Amino acid sequence: MIIDDEHEIAFIHIPKCAGTTVRGYLKEYDRFKGKFSNRVDFHSELGRLDYVHIPLFVLKNHFREEFDLVQSYWSFVVVRDPFKRFASSVTQRLKMYGEKPMQQMSEIEIRNEVERCIDYLKANDRDNFLLPCEYIHFQKQSDYIYVGGEKIIKSIYRTDDIGCLITSLKKRIGLKDGEGCNSGSEAVVENTSLVYRNDFFRLLMIGVSPLKSIVRFFLPDMYEKALKERIYVTRDSRIGDVFSDPYVESFIKEYYQEDINIFCGSISES
Repeated sequence: MIIDDEHEIAFIHIPKCAGTTVRGYLKEYDRFKGKFSNRVDFHSELGRLDYVHIPLFVLKNHFREEFDLVQSYWSFVVVRDPFKRFASSVTQRLKMYGEKPMQQMSEIEIRNEVERCIDYLKANDRDNFLLPCEYIHFQKQSDYIYVGGEKIIKSIYRTDDIGCLITSLKKRIGLKDGEGCNSGSEAVVENTSLVYRNDFFRLLMIGVSPLKSIVRFFLPDMYEKALKERIYVTRDSRIGDVFSDPYVESFIKEYYQEDINIFCGSISES
């Protein structure tokens, strides 16, 4: 979350929804100097808390001053296709809290992790439930837009409409085209997770892991890049079937039904 008093702007950061791009334009105006932008810390009442991704119902109950500013300022969020976001959330969970990152896992291990996440989310599917840090990237997008059925956020943008948001942001903070820390890039390409092309490469690279730094030192950049292109592929091209499995898709449709409706209804600006 970033609150800009000078321009009366409030950005609520939904996990896995292009937050890094947006923060680039607003971080210098942040009244909290990054307190809600890059921090997992202990809260006296909530325990361990991901301060970057605080849902509105938590903000209302535990950060009342900040919630009141969100209500009074021009507030906005960026939302993402729930099916793509779910896959990205699994990747992020493994990166931050798993025993090993996704690119080092077999397809069976990834399937097991996906089922583990689904089981946990199903068991804790109730209103106003704050997911723990290990699962915060799965928090429903609607929790960052509504409180008690009331729409708090004034403007909603999709990740693929980020250019419209940047144009609106620049106008509000007085930047011209080409200005700002993200100048020259008005569109956002969603982060692409890479995995090993197959289990052969996965096992091979794990086996030679101690030699990686030595090989990288002697290998010219152009050859290192070419080697990576042969070893790695995008997550979806190798294990897309895991996330397009009927069981997984059925869960997403049911669990994130409101998020799907929100995404299909964006852009919304006032």
